[in-house]
Amino acid sequence: MSARKVRTSRVGLVAASVAAFLFGAGFVGVVQIAAASGSNTTYRACLSPRGALSRVGTNVPACPAGSRTISWSSTGPQGPRGMRGLQGAQGLRGATGPAGAAGAKGPAGTAYSCSASPYPGIDLADCTFTGAELAGSSLDGANLTAAV
Repeated sequence: MSARKVRTSRVGLVAASVAAFLFGAGFVGVVQIAAASGSNTTYRACLSPRGALSRVGTNVPACPAGSRTISWSSTGPQGPRGMRGLQGAQGLRGATGPAGAAGAKGPAGTAYSCSASPYPGIDLADCTFTGAELAGSSLDGANLTAAV
């Protein structure tokens, strides 16, 4: 291949790459403008024979020779509903809330417990000792009134 053909093909490749980049950048800009509008707006632009967009806006542009005016709507038809997404990760645990109000004071408890270990002077009145093991317990001075 001659040096001239190599240079010509490289120039063509560079020109095609630049044109593709400009078209892509123009298209991205147009999509961003359309997405930002939020309403149904008609956009217009000039399209060159090589596919490059220019003079993008909502007004009818004065296109250069060889280019043509194109237009499109910012809102297309609604597509079908997509599939439900996967369950997201569980979030962090929230802060502990404030303490609740204190409840009402309960009634006074009994001064003795029938399940307590006996000791001298304990009040065991009205207790039932059926099946209780009291071996080695000291019940000296204990109140056993009505205990069974």
